[in-house]
Amino acid sequence: MRRQMFEALRPLGTEESDALIMVQIESWIQENNGKPTWRQMERLEAEVSRRGGASIGWPKYLADFSSRLMDQVIPRKQSLRDGTDSPSNHCVEGAHSLLDNLQRHGLELHLVSGTERHHVVEEAELLGLTKYFGDRIYGPTGHNDGFSKQKVLETLVPDATLRNTVLAIGDGPVEISLVSGCGGLAVGVARSENGQGVDAATAKLLDECGAHALVAGFQSAEDFTDWLLVHRGERP
Repeated sequence: MRRQMFEALRPLGTEESDALIMVQIESWIQENNGKPTWRQMERLEAEVSRRGGASIGWPKYLADFSSRLMDQVIPRKQSLRDGTDSPSNHCVEGAHSLLDNLQRHGLELHLVSGTERHHVVEEAELLGLTKYFGDRIYGPTGHNDGFSKQKVLETLVPDATLRNTVLAIGDGPVEISLVSGCGGLAVGVARSENGQGVDAATAKLLDECGAHALVAGFQSAEDFTDWLLVHRGERP
């Protein structure tokens, strides 16, 4: 998405430096984090027009984004289907063990994403995650402006006094700030793009959003599960 936005904005001849354009792009993406992807494309349309460019409209930007994404995703899905690749290569390290532990301790697990739900359901199946979440997978369907992670939280836990029992694990500022803000336990996943260690920028962002812990993976799933269960529902 960042590359797509940069390629749309860079040729417009503004006096903005490449670095400034990238900073702005990052802020637009984060502003719409947790919302359907078309919201970022709508913002791209507005920014191209604001700079005097000929916007192709957010639906075409969305189609372009989806095409670029599928170019990367389709080969990965095929390799998972034919068994030449392992789900563990596409998950945060230790994720399956952590989910096993949480499920064994009786926690009801939900998967919430800003990605189109049918994609999330398919990917969960390929990655061996369906057994943890069942039909408790949430995401936008079509160009549904009504979807948001906040609304999902409010639907799942309508009684605000019980939201301090919620545990969120994610890499997005929306879920971290939402759950931290209502008294729940929020764990930020700040994994680098190459899977090696913590991404400093993501860690800083999630920390500012109220994350109670920052991790790059769950290598010590047993110990981390114990920590989660001890701290669940407590404020820092």
